[in-house]
Amino acid sequence: MNLSLSENSISNLLISLVNKLTSECFWIATENFSSIYYMSNGFNTLWNLDSDDSTLGINYWFHSIHPLDKILIPPQETNFDIQYRILQANGEIRWVRNRGIKLIDQKIAIGHIRDINSEALLEEQNLSLKLQVEKKTTTIKEIIETFVSEKTEIKENLKNKICLLVLPVINQIKINKLFKPQLMLRLEKNILGLVDNSSSILALNNDNPLSQKEEEVANLIKIGHSTKEIANLLHISTHTVTTYRNRMRKKMGLKNHKVNLTRHLTTQNTQ
Repeated sequence: MNLSLSENSISNLLISLVNKLTSECFWIATENFSSIYYMSNGFNTLWNLDSDDSTLGINYWFHSIHPLDKILIPPQETNFDIQYRILQANGEIRWVRNRGIKLIDQKIAIGHIRDINSEALLEEQNLSLKLQVEKKTTTIKEIIETFVSEKTEIKENLKNKICLLVLPVINQIKINKLFKPQLMLRLEKNILGLVDNSSSILALNNDNPLSQKEEEVANLIKIGHSTKEIANLLHISTHTVTTYRNRMRKKMGLKNHKVNLTRHLTTQNTQ
C-alpha cells in the first residue's frame, strides 16, 4: 500500500518528535527576533510554565531575561552561542544557553535553548575558589616580602652594631699588638650586646627620642665604656661625649636628679 504524506503532515510529525524526544527548547523566529514562528514544548519546561499556558511569545521570552543580560538579546552575530539568566514563572533564576544561526536569505533565525544552571553554578564556585586562592597567595607573598624586608633590616642593624661595638676594639687590639685582658673583656661585652634584642636605647618620652649619635653613645655607656673610651671609639672629643650625656639625661627626665646614667640605661633595657 502506497502512503503519501503532505508537507504539513511531515512538519507536524517532526514537531511531535522534537517535543517528545528532548526537553530542550527549539525555536524559529524572524531574523530580527521581532516575532516567533515556532517554539517547542521545551520552552514551557525551561521556564516552568503550564503546558497550556497562553503567555508564550517573543515578549514573554525577552521580558523573562535577567535585566543585566538583556543586552545579549537579540544577538548581532549570524552564528551565535550565548549564555544568560532567565526568571522562571516560579521566581527562580536559572542559567540557559542559547545557540542559533540566522538564515539571512530566508529572513529567519533558528536555534535551541538548554538549561546549563548546574554548569554555571559550578563555574561560579570555581571562580570564587580561584579568587580566594589568589587572595591567599597574595597574602602569603606579602608576608614573605615583609619577612625578607625585616631580615634585611636585621642584617643591616647587626652590621652597624658590629662596626660600632666590635671593630673598634679589634682595631685597638691590633694597634697595641697585645691581647690585653681589659680589651678582651670589653670585646666580650660588646659581642654579648649584639644579641641583646633591646640594645637600642630609646628615650622614655616618645615625643623626644634620642638622636642616632645619642643612641650610639647610650649603647657604649650601657656596656661600661667611659667618656674617654667612647670619645676614642667614635673619634669625637670628650667634651662632645659629655654634651651627648647631658642631652640624654634631659630627654630621659634625669636632669637635676642624682641618678647614675649607666645604671638607668641598663635598667631601662631590661624593662
